[in-house]
Amino acid sequence: MTFRVAVIGAGMLGGSVAKGLAQKGCHVVAADKNLEKAKHLEEAGIVLLHDNVEAIRQADVVFFALKPHIQLPVISLLVEELKGKLCFSMAAGVQIGQLFSVVPEVHWVRGMTNICASVNAAFTAFTLSQNTTDQDRDTAIKLFSLLGEVEETEEPYLDAITAISGSGPAYIFTVLEALTYGGLRVGIPKDLALKASAATMIGAARLVLETGKHPAELKDGVVTPGGTTIEGLYELEEGDVRSAFIRAITSATQRGKELAKESKNS
Repeated sequence: MTFRVAVIGAGMLGGSVAKGLAQKGCHVVAADKNLEKAKHLEEAGIVLLHDNVEAIRQADVVFFALKPHIQLPVISLLVEELKGKLCFSMAAGVQIGQLFSVVPEVHWVRGMTNICASVNAAFTAFTLSQNTTDQDRDTAIKLFSLLGEVEETEEPYLDAITAISGSGPAYIFTVLEALTYGGLRVGIPKDLALKASAATMIGAARLVLETGKHPAELKDGVVTPGGTTIEGLYELEEGDVRSAFIRAITSATQRGKELAKESKNS
């Protein structure tokens, strides 16, 4: 099935979604006020437009990837064009009830993916408005599956999923950068250190997903008495790395809840 998709907001997240869908054969139009920053999307066959209304008219499915404080105001200007369509909102903190109150005739999907959608390797969690159908759910799963892994969940979990999945690539890039710098410090060429670090991260993640084993169990399998791994883990524990990541997820989740309150007042 070929989907005709409009992406409103062609920034980092919207552009990643547009590119990921286009690479899987969808007809994608993307609308943004500043098309210069989105010019690279044309290489993936994406049609770029200034006009939100025109983009929506060319599509059966609409993705909104706008900043939380402007998402609802923009949607409120597009009520007539959106009626009867299946629409996806990917703004942090903007809740299904808020979307439904602006355009109740729309079948809403609230989802959170990440920029890895551009290489079809994202994780996406989503929830549906009460007026959606089984066909809407199937469409949501098919579309999000084109971007990577997908999971339907309850809306109260989405702020935390945003903190893990939506923001997560930035945390992982920080770890990747740190591993690379560690390699540089002990004399490994930069390209080799980066490749070794990135490939190791991919492999470790696949091992968790494909074996179903807990990360702690897999970690213990690498540690040997008096070996190199335990020395490195000792330094990580001294640096309070695990607690720092837990605090990061907690703080990002709280910020998502604050954005929800701010969007209600916008």
